[in-house]
Amino acid sequence: MVDEHYELYPSKEEHLFYFVSEGSRGRILKLIHFTPTRYKRWNLAFGDYRNGYLDDQVVSNNDDLQKIMKTIIQAAYDFCEIYPERSIEIVPVDEKRKTLYNAIVRRNFETFSKSFVIKGEKGKRLFAYNPKENYDAFVFRRKKR
Repeated sequence: MVDEHYELYPSKEEHLFYFVSEGSRGRILKLIHFTPTRYKRWNLAFGDYRNGYLDDQVVSNNDDLQKIMKTIIQAAYDFCEIYPERSIEIVPVDEKRKTLYNAIVRRNFETFSKSFVIKGEKGKRLFAYNPKENYDAFVFRRKKR
């Protein structure tokens, strides 16, 4: 569904996806992990795979951000194909990522909204997504076919 993304390697449980970022700093193993939260939501966490753990605080600077973001989006599509009843929540770990995620969702809203109902969270309240607003977090739910 998403063009120019890295090849994803799902785990047997299909809650984990691995891929390898290739850029100016070499090959870096990345991990996307979906974990249950509340209200049938699954948090999408992403980062470098280091010492057996997901490190979502690291900034790799491997000069392949666009391809990495497309790979994460593809993993979300894949996850929702397997589990269409689950919603995905994305909660940035810091202000820099919050700004980045708002820009990505805004820029890709038209494409995302074809497959997902998107909500933005502000102060623990969910709102229908509005591209003119900035949000603290996002919830994506697959549209029924």
